[in-house]
Amino acid sequence: MKRFNLLFLLALIFGAAFVAVEAQTKQTGERKFGFLERFEKAASGGYQIKMDYAELFEGDQAEREAKKDGEPSPADTSGIYIRNKNPKIHTERVAANAQVFALKNIEPYKLTLANFDLLRAGKLKDADKFWGFPSQYGAAGVEPMPCYVTIKNGAVVKIEQVYFP
Repeated sequence: MKRFNLLFLLALIFGAAFVAVEAQTKQTGERKFGFLERFEKAASGGYQIKMDYAELFEGDQAEREAKKDGEPSPADTSGIYIRNKNPKIHTERVAANAQVFALKNIEPYKLTLANFDLLRAGKLKDADKFWGFPSQYGAAGVEPMPCYVTIKNGAVVKIEQVYFP
């Protein structure tokens, strides 16, 4: 009986800690790296994205993680290592007030969701000045766009394109 009480008490303590961490993440947002596969209008209105999440490592950490995975050293190329062990594509709702930062002349440039949609279609003025648009990352592009997304309260509130040299 004492063992059951101890296990129950531990479950309560760790459960409360997990709930506290989860509540903190929902308030501040969780920033994840991945590849934006699709940006599209949702059937319910607004936008949604399809993301392939991965892990991004740089510098010494990239070296350690590549070695751990039995991969070649990233120091010979960009010093960046990306681990993508789960190819699952996740559909995420995009908040109506989400911020989008695409790279214009390699600098972050804030766009509205509607303008990001136009950029991906190649219909935004100066679309050719944005890194990889519309040919590479556009709606008809051949590659998913590397980016960070921040998710808060179950919706994407920020999309930040990542530049790889």
